[in-house]
Amino acid sequence: MDNVNSVIAKNLVTLRKKSNLTQLQLAEKLNYSDKAISKWEKGEALPNINVLMALADFYEVKIQDIVYEHKVVEPKKSKNRLRGILISLSSMMVWLIATIVFVALTYTEFRDKAWYAFIIALPMFFLVITIFLAVWKNNLLASIFASLMVWSFILMISLILEEYQVWMVYLIGLPLQIIIVLAGLFVHFKNKNKAS
Repeated sequence: MDNVNSVIAKNLVTLRKKSNLTQLQLAEKLNYSDKAISKWEKGEALPNINVLMALADFYEVKIQDIVYEHKVVEPKKSKNRLRGILISLSSMMVWLIATIVFVALTYTEFRDKAWYAFIIALPMFFLVITIFLAVWKNNLLASIFASLMVWSFILMISLILEEYQVWMVYLIGLPLQIIIVLAGLFVHFKNKNKAS
């Protein structure tokens, strides 16, 4: 029993510290006393199953991650931070390339069209984010960014071809938007059926 207490205590300390919380902050979030948290983390007491479930939900891990000894427990919150940094870096690469193209074009006879680099970068920016979100199965956000990509692509076409008055290109956006919404709903309900 002492081994179980020490494993749970170690895992609870690891999870709390990786979430950058003090015992008092965690106690406030869970509506428990900091003394109870301290006893759990010292292995002097075991949280009951309801508390273990609440802790697992709070840290976004499985109960097994708290109860069993294994390699370092990694809360999903830090994984989400890493994903956010990766999306930011990739997105900024799009804008860096657009800026380089803009600067290069200002030294050519196409200098009056150099700003197109930023117009073209906008849908690419949304495309990069959409791809990452789709890979990470964040379907709601992927659908939102896919919509932004479609509308920014249409805006790009209408701005680049403004002399031809291609305003009707916006009509293409309506069926594309409906397709995105329906595809998002399909994936949502498909995942819901898998879960049940």
